[in-house]
Amino acid sequence: MTKNKDDTFMFLMPLRLKIDYEDYGNSMFKVAVKNITKNEFFDVHLSPEIFFTKFRFHQPYKNGKQDKKSKSNLLITKKQIELSQYQIIDKDIILDKLIDEDKIVELLGWKRTYLNDTKKTPCFKIDNRFETIIIPHYAVAIYYYYRTTVMREAALRCKLDDLYIAVHNDGVQASITIPKYVTKAEAPFICRFATIEYATQMFDRMGNFINVYIDYTQEKTSRSPNDMPIKAKLPVDEDFSLKAKVHEFWNSGKRIIYVHEILDDNSDIGFKKLQVLRESKTSSINLDEFENLPTVKKEIPGVTTEILKVEGASKKKQHRTIRSKRRSCSSLDDIEIIEDTVASEDIPQVLKIYQEEMANEVVDQSLTESSKSLEKKIRKTRISNEYEKKEQEKKEYTHNFDEFSQYMNFLATRKSIKNLIVHGNQKMQQVIDPTTDRAYVRCSIAGRERQYITATFQYGSVYVGLLELENASGGAASTWVISSKKPVNQMVFDKFLHYYVDEKMNINDIKELYKENSELKFATKNHERNEILSKEDLARWMVGVLGKLIKLR
Repeated sequence: MTKNKDDTFMFLMPLRLKIDYEDYGNSMFKVAVKNITKNEFFDVHLSPEIFFTKFRFHQPYKNGKQDKKSKSNLLITKKQIELSQYQIIDKDIILDKLIDEDKIVELLGWKRTYLNDTKKTPCFKIDNRFETIIIPHYAVAIYYYYRTTVMREAALRCKLDDLYIAVHNDGVQASITIPKYVTKAEAPFICRFATIEYATQMFDRMGNFINVYIDYTQEKTSRSPNDMPIKAKLPVDEDFSLKAKVHEFWNSGKRIIYVHEILDDNSDIGFKKLQVLRESKTSSINLDEFENLPTVKKEIPGVTTEILKVEGASKKKQHRTIRSKRRSCSSLDDIEIIEDTVASEDIPQVLKIYQEEMANEVVDQSLTESSKSLEKKIRKTRISNEYEKKEQEKKEYTHNFDEFSQYMNFLATRKSIKNLIVHGNQKMQQVIDPTTDRAYVRCSIAGRERQYITATFQYGSVYVGLLELENASGGAASTWVISSKKPVNQMVFDKFLHYYVDEKMNINDIKELYKENSELKFATKNHERNEILSKEDLARWMVGVLGKLIKLR
């Protein structure tokens, strides 16, 4: 699309999830696109959250902005939909089982190019006397799980703990402490996922879907899939309503409502008040007054139809009510949200309060406005297991660099290795994602610049460059091996870092790019994660690296 900036384009629908094997969190949507100006069709890989924050399906765009002069081939309208759990006939049925082939082709802009992929789109089927409502899983994934980059990454990695430091929820009042890279607008939804057990399970399934599909495909075909169907589950198991962009049509004598995009919903968020503490350089909250987490004394009878109501919370001057500027969300109607900041150095004191509260509680049953049931399991207080690990990473930033240094010391003793030069720790250039104003995860770690080490040497007539990226503790470690007919310098390293970060290419794609190149080769060599490597470990690694070098002709 960047080559035809003056053309008008339209995103038709997501087809598959392109799996990033190096980091599931970087997996992207494979999206069918129509060039309206040239009447051409193609597919492109895009971050899922861009369809929550910026673009809409079946809406023409020109130069990144809506083109009001062009129109969609479908009549798209807004509709309020009541979702009753007993009316959801099937929660995972492919589109091909619901509508005829010609109707699927219509959704694809009357082009059959991507028909096979679209037929397999997982959907929810909701039946009533008058119509069948079809909600594709991708619409649920975008609205509930892929609202922002950090939420998408956490969902696909099964790393809910990455999104908060600590959280407390008694079913009425809640408090959440979030790290710097999480925004206040994300906090209410993270609080729901972290404290409502059903929502937590559905969040964890987002990443588990990938592992299950890969295992299934490998067992059936002995090959790893490049992509997979886009799967998601609703994070609520109660009756609620949603507002959506839909296309209505008749199929085999039945009225069909196909949901292209969820715009809003009024599902129960799980609390009435929320205090957001955001990590910052300074504190706006008085920690001497923050002795206990928000609590409300309440007596809950075994069976009741009454809904808990609470009076408005008192405010301090530094508090301010917040609302999401991106989109309204009816789930947050009448929910009072106040925001404070807490200095990084004061977080241990805050965690102590959470820990004291956690030691005295059990899983509670709290009332909600569910029409199906007035009981919901609340996990009252949770402390992120990942927070302390990340804090430790900030101090111990050379997890895999220690092993790499041992390898370099070993290479220096080998007579066949000439002109070995090891360059010290270098910081990756921060590349900012324009949709989030945050650095891409590939060039940052633990909230700071990711580091790397390079080394160059000559082996026979081959010039070699090694690049070791900093990895988190416990992560897989592998060295980039670049071999060439010409000396490898920083410009060469920068080029491959550009592929990796700016172009968002995964390692296998970069390898494939230079597969047929006779002058330059890119490979990787895994290595041990032991503090002390034996001579056998060192020798084995060196032999492996030399076996990856380019074969000169």
